[in-house]
This record gives sequence, C-alpha cells and structure tokens, in this order.
Amino acid sequence: MAIELQALWPSAVMIDPEELGYLLWKWVPGGRTIGDFQQVRLWRTLVRTSVEGLLSEFGTPLVVPMTVLNPDYFDEIVGGLRF
Repeated sequence: MAIELQALWPSAVMIDPEELGYLLWKWVPGGRTIGDFQQVRLWRTLVRTSVEGLLSEFGTPLVVPMTVLNPDYFDEIVGGLRF
C-alpha cells in the first residue's frame, strides 16, 4: 500500500522505521537480541524525531509504512507529531 501511495505522490519520500531498528542492532551491545523494535523506547523516539526533523528541515511529504498495534506506542510516536 505504501508503494502505491508513493507512486500517486511523486514528491513524497518513503522512510522505513525498521531501518532505525537495524541501526540499533548495530549500535547497541547485544543489539541483535532486540526482537520487536517497537518495545524499545529509543526506537520510538528516533522514529518520531526523525520524521519531525525531516519535515522541518526539508518540508518534503513523507510516507512512513508502519503498523503499530500498541495504542500507547502509537500515541508516543504519532501523537507527538500532531500539530
């Protein structure tokens, strides 16, 4: 669905929050033991601040494919982005 949305919105940039999780795997000692990135507060913070930063710095529309089932995590990430 995200690929189709981006195709309809050529100026949008797609960013994948899982890439931030992969960085945590590399940077954190024993990071490969991180299973679900969404359970890591730092990952949720990185997703929110990355989206905020990209929007404020470049103003480019973003497509962010992400399924968040935990309502608290959703509010932490998306709620912090609401204007």
